[in-house]
Order: sequence, then structure tokens, then C-alpha cells
Amino acid sequence: NHRQALKQLQSWDDSVFRYFDKGTGWVIDSQDNYEQKVMEHLGDPNTFTPINEDHDTSPIPKKIKEINGIIEEWVETSLKAGDISQRLASWIVKEDSRPGYDYCNYKVHKPQANYPGRLITSGCGSPTENLAAWSDYYLKQ
Repeated sequence: NHRQALKQLQSWDDSVFRYFDKGTGWVIDSQDNYEQKVMEHLGDPNTFTPINEDHDTSPIPKKIKEINGIIEEWVETSLKAGDISQRLASWIVKEDSRPGYDYCNYKVHKPQANYPGRLITSGCGSPTENLAAWSDYYLKQ
């Protein structure tokens, strides 16, 4: 029964279910191996800079505020120029934003490289989420 199988899979706390990077399908991997693949990317000092995770001293809230300020300036300029409506301006600025998050999909087409992961950064909930969605919509017109 499919429902029983899904319930059983949900109970696998030490496993990760990820899409293939190309094609259709899923990979089931151990949590430890998945975290290792993510850290291969995040641990690269040429790409990422480690930060203090202590909320009181973390630079993340300051950076989010800075990004929101830049977006607000753009919105004000566009609003004054008549390029966007007040309703759109209010929607684009996200007051409750947070950093994006990273995850990996497996490159199953590269078995010779031990199925490396492709790091993906999601902008969901980030300061640029709504601006990116509007830009995508506008550019497709």
C-alpha cells in the first residue's frame, strides 16, 4: 500500500530525500552524507565566508536591513517616476525578511565523481524575494 510506504519513509529521521539535479527522480541518502556534500560547498573559503552564529553579534540582521534600504530607495524612486503603483511598492518591500537558505541536489549523471551535489540558494523569504518575482514577471511581458 502506497500510504503505508510513505508513512514508513517519513519515519526515516536519519535520511534525506532530494531531487536529481537533472532528469526526474529522487535520491535517498543518509543525513550525514548529505550534510557532507553541503559542507563541501559552504566550506569553500573562496566562495563563502564563515560568520559568527551568535544572534547578538551576527552581521546578518544588519545586512538584511541594508538590503531592505536599497530596495526601499529603488521603490521610492520608481513610485515617484510613476513606474510602479503604491500597491506594488508595498508588496515589493518585505519587512519580515530573513536570509535565503542553501540545499543540494545530487548530480546523478556524474557517478564517476561520487555523485557530487549542486548547491542551490533559495531566496524564499529573503529581502529580494518579491522584487525578483516582479522582475521575472515584468521581463516575461
